[in-house]
Amino acid sequence: MDLESRMSAMQAELDNATPTSLSKRNKDPASWIPTAPARHALESHRDTINSVAFHPIFSSVASASDDCTIKIWDWELGELERTIKGHTRAVVDVDFGGPRGGILLASCSSDLSIKLWDPSNEYKNIRTLVGHDHSVSAVRFIPLGASGAPSSGNLLASASRDKSLKIWDANTGYCLRTLQGHTAWVRDVFPSPDGRFLLSTGDDSTARLWDISVSNPETKVTMFGHDHFNECCAIAPSTSYQYLSPLTGPEKASTCE
Repeated sequence: MDLESRMSAMQAELDNATPTSLSKRNKDPASWIPTAPARHALESHRDTINSVAFHPIFSSVASASDDCTIKIWDWELGELERTIKGHTRAVVDVDFGGPRGGILLASCSSDLSIKLWDPSNEYKNIRTLVGHDHSVSAVRFIPLGASGAPSSGNLLASASRDKSLKIWDANTGYCLRTLQGHTAWVRDVFPSPDGRFLLSTGDDSTARLWDISVSNPETKVTMFGHDHFNECCAIAPSTSYQYLSPLTGPEKASTCE
């Protein structure tokens, strides 16, 4: 390669790698941030992985897959610890949480069930929650609530293709409430940090905020704006408001709060 060609190649590489370039093709600032290689590649599932969840204390991570299994990994060592079987169809979501003094793993599946597993007892299935009429899309433990909030760490919420949300007592397995309002598949549910609210979203292109601190929960706010299905949702912690408000504008940020 002659000198001119080598210089052109070097210039092209610089143009694509530095934020000071005037001719860079990729204008996304995130592309300028160096990325470290993956620490581990965890491979064992035989089909699509739908969800992962980190244990809040130990170096364990759970993964849910279309192969009908849950796998528990040691993320520090990059090793498979165990494979959990019990669901008869795709496992869609997993979440760690539970009452004071104990951490449980919750899973939900296209087999219409939610299962609770005990990490302290070799992930034994201690309870199966049944009540949804279609695939269960998401499951989340509701955090320990602030004063006046309904949760004591033993509640969890689920979202389903049957267009409903359900709130369950993890200790008894009983369904405490069914929340109706969505007109299509509910894809995701997310609790507020204080345990007072649930945010849900789905195929009706809306996000709904539910006040579950009252005896008869109902939609507090219905948010429109998306032109297609909503896949997931999350509630930002209050510490992030100062960073989010410049993106939305004062009026919208105030409304979201």
